[in-house]
Amino acid sequence: MIDAQIRPEAPSGGASPMVRVLFFGPIGDCCGRSLEVALPSAGCPLSQFKLRIVRQVEGATQALGQRGMRVAIDQAMITGDPWVFPGQEVTFLSPFSGG
Repeated sequence: MIDAQIRPEAPSGGASPMVRVLFFGPIGDCCGRSLEVALPSAGCPLSQFKLRIVRQVEGATQALGQRGMRVAIDQAMITGDPWVFPGQEVTFLSPFSGG
């Protein structure tokens, strides 16, 4: 798990100005299974990225505010409020139980 409290360097190369977003579990039932979100080239913190999603998807405020929701950036689980850059993939996972 990555705890990205500081702003990392932007990925190099000609990254797309879009971020691919995936939603799993009940979050996906509310928000759909995927979404493309535009970002400025400098990126933004995850907390601001969520606000961009809320502006695009009706009902996302409640879904993204679930207690126990997990987030991955480029398939690595994260904590904190890491920076999100264009060209990355952000995944929101609903809380789940079982083994």
